[in-house]
Amino acid sequence: MMEAKTAFTRILIRDVVVWTSLIGGFSQHGYSIEALDAFEDMQLDGTSPNATTFAFVLEACKNIEAIKKGLEIHGEIERRDFLTENIHLGNSLVDMYAQFGMVAKSQEVFEFMFSVNLVSWNALISGYVENGHAEGAISLYAEMIAEGFVPDSITYICILRACGSLHCVRRGQLLHSEIEKRGFLESDIHISSALVCMYANCGLMDVARLVFDMLQIQVEASWSALIAGYVDQGYSDAALVCFEKMQTENISPSLTTLIYILKACGDAQASKKGIEIHSEIERQGLFEIDDRVSRMLATMYIECGLLAFAQQVLNRMSFLNAASAAAVLKKYARNGKEVMDLIESTREKSFLPNAYSYVCSLKLCTKLQMIDRELHAEIERKGLLEKNRFIGNSLIAMYATSRQMKKAEQVFESLQVRDIVSWNVLISGYINEGNCEQALKCLDELQFLGICPDARTFILRLQACSEVGNITKGGEIYLEMGRQGLVGTDLHIGSALIEMFTKLGSLEKAQEVFDKFDAHGLVLWNVLLAGYAEQGRAENALKCLEEMQLEGICPSIPTYLACIKACSEAGATDKGIELHAELGRKDLLEELLLGSSLVDMYSNCGKIHMAQEVFDMLPSHDVVSWTALLAGYSHLGEGEHIFPLFKQMLEESIKPDPVIFLVVLGACKHRGLINKGLSFYESMSKDYGVSPSVDHSECVVDLLGRAGQIHTAVELICRMQSSSDFLLWDTILAACRYWGSMKYGRLAFHKALLLNGKDAMACVDGLHLLGY
Repeated sequence: MMEAKTAFTRILIRDVVVWTSLIGGFSQHGYSIEALDAFEDMQLDGTSPNATTFAFVLEACKNIEAIKKGLEIHGEIERRDFLTENIHLGNSLVDMYAQFGMVAKSQEVFEFMFSVNLVSWNALISGYVENGHAEGAISLYAEMIAEGFVPDSITYICILRACGSLHCVRRGQLLHSEIEKRGFLESDIHISSALVCMYANCGLMDVARLVFDMLQIQVEASWSALIAGYVDQGYSDAALVCFEKMQTENISPSLTTLIYILKACGDAQASKKGIEIHSEIERQGLFEIDDRVSRMLATMYIECGLLAFAQQVLNRMSFLNAASAAAVLKKYARNGKEVMDLIESTREKSFLPNAYSYVCSLKLCTKLQMIDRELHAEIERKGLLEKNRFIGNSLIAMYATSRQMKKAEQVFESLQVRDIVSWNVLISGYINEGNCEQALKCLDELQFLGICPDARTFILRLQACSEVGNITKGGEIYLEMGRQGLVGTDLHIGSALIEMFTKLGSLEKAQEVFDKFDAHGLVLWNVLLAGYAEQGRAENALKCLEEMQLEGICPSIPTYLACIKACSEAGATDKGIELHAELGRKDLLEELLLGSSLVDMYSNCGKIHMAQEVFDMLPSHDVVSWTALLAGYSHLGEGEHIFPLFKQMLEESIKPDPVIFLVVLGACKHRGLINKGLSFYESMSKDYGVSPSVDHSECVVDLLGRAGQIHTAVELICRMQSSSDFLLWDTILAACRYWGSMKYGRLAFHKALLLNGKDAMACVDGLHLLGY
């Protein structure tokens, strides 16, 4: 290009063609600033640009996101009335505004154009997809087809991406069929890669793999799509296997593929492979090219517990932005203190800007639910609390998460500037503490001060209303959000609304909110379905499952859990068996939560032998699966199975929880096993650290009462912390009435009357016992 510029200077007569050639050369070879400078020189030279000149200038503006300049050029194009006669120029404007993230402006230009072609449609649809407006892209595609345009490979790739982001499997399958009929699948590797990616994003990795395996040529893009899908869906081991096979076929991985494989190494704790990938990155000189590489390397080493390696990566980085610093938080669950030391070490060596390091440390404390008062004191000494609201908000979050709301309030009050995040963090702390009334007061104060709420604020308001059972207030918020146009557009707000209405029993309102969304997605379906299941509306829940599958949305584990619960509540064994078979086809039966739910469902439906079969097939057991099985045998009165199963559970080193002890004590009560029951009751706190509740105590008192050992039962109550509970004395009263014990009957009657004088049953039993 420098030679071209030198040649240009030798030209004495420079017309529009010469200037346009220079500007186009600069623009097309990545010299966007030089292209814009040349355009300025051209105007100073008095040469009038033509449509082609403007197209090259728009390309340069797009490449360096020169928004102001782009708007100026657009104005000049309109003044010269070029848009009415030049489709190419209109397409360039649509594309430029899409690159700027100004989709509405792209749409405006598109509608203003005298005529449009397939390139115009593709530019607009691509802009919608790139800027996260997948639903809008699909609507535009439908318009385009209605107007008689035939999609090309670019159109298909864009719409497949939109389907993937919305989990619209059914629409994606229709596109797949159409693409196959038109022969694109064999001829266009980019479309085939987009198909793999679409199915992967929808969670259908088996279909994605099938499409991949049927490809005549498997290029890097298709391998990358498959590997990314496996990683995103949590199948890191499968991703690593794919990568090994890709390497054996001598296909060089792209930077994106390497980043995904580093994530897979971290998730799968494959440190050896991670180190190999690091060496490959160094060999190719990719470390400094993209900040994502260094960030993912640091994250991978932290995930694998190799903090010294992580430190080396961090030390080599010329600077760390907030996202890079946040990478070190990934390992908080297992290496909390070590990661904290790593952050502090990085801060001391000035590799990390001070404010960011403090925010990272505070976020780590929040994740670990721990308080670092020394860190707080250091922040105060340096005067950072007054200077940086991010630090202040992170401090509030640290205290709020640990339920130290007084300290959180103090920090909040000390902030010179409180933004909406400050309020949200404080309100969230109140809700998590269970103090929803105070949360609602804060929300009212926020409104009184005229501070504009964001989506998170509305969600917190809905949560608070849900917790206190205030359906009236929740309905008012719903109407307010409707007036602001927030209902039917934001999935997080939609989920919160549906969850609130279902929890408060207003299922019609929940359905109304759901119906306002054009595209529901997996999250909304799951919230609605779970709401129906929780409220005992099993038929509605199972109908939701059918409808979501008709929409082409693949159920997730939470979907299946809610449906199995619905079958359990309704006694719908046949449907439960269908779901069981479907889980088997999808290789999900080894998921412990699903297995435990199936055990519970079969137990509640009276199919204990099937519950036992599912339980035996599980790769491992936890307290939930054991509770489901033991409760099933207890529910069906087959107490003889409970004690050997309990022994087997202990042999598997599973610690029994309060529910399991309730089941075991219930079995002792129904079989009259006094010594065994007392032994279990005493061992609860002594051997397993489980404090007996009133229900446990009532079970043992009832056991003794049924056996006529009322004296022992009364002595046991007197030793209990819960001796002042009405239920226990009412149980004694029932036993005394059965055995005719006047002495303990009078005692139990007076105790019961004292504790709950309004209870009619206590009075009637007592009067009958005393002969009144």
